[in-house]
Amino acid sequence: SSGSSSSSFSGNDGGNDDRDQISEALRTVLSHMDERNTKLHSINARLDADQSKLEVNLKMVRSKNSILIGERDSMTKSLREAERKATLLEEEKDMVQRGVGDLKDRVSTLTVINRSLQEQVDSMSNSHVKQENEKYQS
Repeated sequence: SSGSSSSSFSGNDGGNDDRDQISEALRTVLSHMDERNTKLHSINARLDADQSKLEVNLKMVRSKNSILIGERDSMTKSLREAERKATLLEEEKDMVQRGVGDLKDRVSTLTVINRSLQEQVDSMSNSHVKQENEKYQS
């Protein structure tokens, strides 16, 4: 019986060695897991910081985009207004050109009438001068 108890002690000693090795292995695994966990927390913190920066950049880009859309809309409105004014000016130019043409026709007509009247005046003047000359001569 003492042989068996001695072998059971040595079996326990072997069991304690096994337990010590398992405990050491578990400690190593836990240590590696703690290191990985610390690294992952660090990576997560960096990603959170990057995300915050990206969100700020996104807000700035959206703000600039909104400003550009406003400027584009304003420029589009100005362009339409300029096109409308150009159309009105073109119509006014056409009207003025027609008016100028009408005035040129009127000037030509009046010039013809003026010449005709001048010829009549000259003719009457000449006839009157002849009559006066004839009066003096007789």
